Amino acid sequence: MAEEQMSGTLQVPWTATATNMDGTAQGTMSLPVAPVQSLFDLIEAADSIARGSEKKDRESQE
Repeated sequence: MAEEQMSGTLQVPWTATATNMDGTAQGTMSLPVAPVQSLFDLIEAADSIARGSEKKDRESQE
């Protein structure tokens, strides 16, 4: 979640350490940014998936 609309790839720095070694490991990870979707689009997509699985259940029972 972000306050501003974004697109493309987000570069995220990371740092890790462990109790069984000295020092740290670090790097950068690339995360793809998903397009903005409205709540209504998400509900519609979930409903479509649910209807698709109900249809498969009915067909397998026949």
